[in-house]
Amino acid sequence: MGVEHNLLAGWDYQDHGNRTDRRGTANYNTTPVDLYNPVETHVPVNVHTFPLTRYDYLAQTTNGIFFQDTMTVVPKLKVVIGSRYDRVRRANHNNPIANGIETEVAPTRARSEKATYRVGVVYQPVKIVDLYVQNSTAFRPNFSIQADGTPLKPEYGELYEAGQRLRFFQQRLEWSASVFQIDKRNVGRSIGGGNFDQIGKLRSRGFETELHGRPTSSLNLDLGYGYTRAVFGDYFTNAGVNLSGKIPRRAPRHTVNFSSEYVWQNGFSVMGGGQVASHQYINDTDTVGFNAYELLYAGMTYTRGRIRYGLNLTNLTDREYWTSSLGNRQLYPGEPFNVMASVRIRTN
Repeated sequence: MGVEHNLLAGWDYQDHGNRTDRRGTANYNTTPVDLYNPVETHVPVNVHTFPLTRYDYLAQTTNGIFFQDTMTVVPKLKVVIGSRYDRVRRANHNNPIANGIETEVAPTRARSEKATYRVGVVYQPVKIVDLYVQNSTAFRPNFSIQADGTPLKPEYGELYEAGQRLRFFQQRLEWSASVFQIDKRNVGRSIGGGNFDQIGKLRSRGFETELHGRPTSSLNLDLGYGYTRAVFGDYFTNAGVNLSGKIPRRAPRHTVNFSSEYVWQNGFSVMGGGQVASHQYINDTDTVGFNAYELLYAGMTYTRGRIRYGLNLTNLTDREYWTSSLGNRQLYPGEPFNVMASVRIRTN
């Protein structure tokens, strides 16, 4: 028996253009907000009252050539080998506007190119067990420019992963688990004033496991846990501060997600679930952070004919938490306890 090949090759072309409006100075005095007892104090401002001062134009084209071969070496062993070459071209120019008149400025052009690869092996010793290992690289151009005109280096990444999938209860349930390491280099980060830090190396190591499927014909189940240890491996800021060994912002060590749904034959169903995130920092010096939080939700639906009635309740405990942050000063709170009823009608 020979090796069976499944070949895939192609060309990926993308053409993107964009124009952004810039307006006059919009500084507005505000009062500080307490991080742990936030009360909105900002007076609403209509940004359209500020005059247009500039149009920013962007044009970007991407050409990517890729190839992949999935080889069945023996019935229980498959090997995947793939490669991709990307060439990205970008042109941008900022046209000032004075007294309503736009002045054309010659575009600034840049290009970035890189070849990446993917290698993986899947071994199935028995029908219900899959074992796999993979290694792949990634590339992302970085066209940001420092205030002094210095361009940033492209961002690179590499992934190592090994894991398994196990199907049991007559393949009604599937349990998967994996360990991984992700290295990123030259990650750009804005520090304001048109300046950027570029992280020399950012490494994440961790473990993930999931259980999902249908133990019975009426019950759907999903449960997942992730452990991630992210750390700066090589990070010296423009200000000369050594952050190597620090934990990056918004990188919780532990995360848990769970959900379940039970469906009756009469069209009625109930569902519930939630998520848990451990403590995480919101600055790279690891001095300010979010506390761990948990979110719970529940819902029910009833289907009769073409009509489906639904009731969803989110954040059942009315937990106060933050969903994201911009830097370590601009924080976005999550939604409080919320109730939403819906009625859906199928037309076919």
